[in-house]
Amino acid sequence: LRFWGPDTLDGKVHSNDKLCFQFGNGGWPAFLEFVTSCSTRFSFDPSPGPPYESIFLGGYELGYSYIYLPNTADSVRLYNGITPVLGNPSPDIVTEITLDYGTIYVRYRTADSLSREDPSSWVWLGGADHYTLGEMYPVPSSGALFVDDELWIAAPKNKPHYCDPGGDVLNGFQGQLTIAASGDIIIAQDVVVASANPDGTVPIESEDLLGLISEKHILVWRHCPNTVNITAALAAVGQNIPDTSKAKICLNGQISEDGQNGTISMDGINCYGIFNEKTELFIFGCLIQRERGLIHTHYSPSPDIPQEYRGFESKDYKYDFRFKKTPPPHFLTTDAPGACYFENYRES
Repeated sequence: LRFWGPDTLDGKVHSNDKLCFQFGNGGWPAFLEFVTSCSTRFSFDPSPGPPYESIFLGGYELGYSYIYLPNTADSVRLYNGITPVLGNPSPDIVTEITLDYGTIYVRYRTADSLSREDPSSWVWLGGADHYTLGEMYPVPSSGALFVDDELWIAAPKNKPHYCDPGGDVLNGFQGQLTIAASGDIIIAQDVVVASANPDGTVPIESEDLLGLISEKHILVWRHCPNTVNITAALAAVGQNIPDTSKAKICLNGQISEDGQNGTISMDGINCYGIFNEKTELFIFGCLIQRERGLIHTHYSPSPDIPQEYRGFESKDYKYDFRFKKTPPPHFLTTDAPGACYFENYRES
């Protein structure tokens, strides 16, 4: 897990692996709260790094106890409130969910839509099209929804659906729900709760709670809007993921490689020749990932060729303190003492 200057993290940070720190943009990263790592050492670039007290303002501990992370969403599977279980077994079909107030809209379409920017060209099943959101379900009383498939999801507030930019404005999600998927979760545009403030935060008194768990990866769609807001608890817990993801499609002659362990990233970010830099990813909630996922990167094969920028230029992550006492229903639990979370993380 690598942090660059001048990243500032105001909240507890834990890694089950070694933490790496790199000098950048004129400074080192700073951690205002306690930092823990299971490793017995830190890594600095350049070495030996600055005095520890200038980075770990809230203190640190090495050799910390390992925090267990499950690789399946067992509680969501067990308490799934929509039957038969949503999903399509075909390798060429994906499931899409749209959340609007207390309604869950479900429809299915061909998997090749990942690489096609214009939704009006997508192929839908069952007579659906790009401006009908699909079959309607209420939020399950169990607070759990399992999708046995790759899942695309959107829940914009005060904006139309990305598939119908000229359509009705949607309202965000209202209720308490954790959605888990056996495949990748693709975030196509904003996923926010109805009570979210204009700045993307959620009032402390709000009862809206949303969790997303992928048993593989959570990926932001490469053709998403320039800014994406998320108010949810996110977890990508895949482990030893087989090379069968429906999201692994050809990009400029390359196959997108997202790794064998769960990450939160942008789809296609490892594919050279892709120019899709976005402005900002704002997350108000929490993040759990088995391995660090790339959110922004650049590459040039030689000094005379311009850099290729991919992903979000700026990232702003804030911890939702409501989750300390009231996490989304059936969200992940660990068997280790204590809690680990990001609070107020900005990188730009």
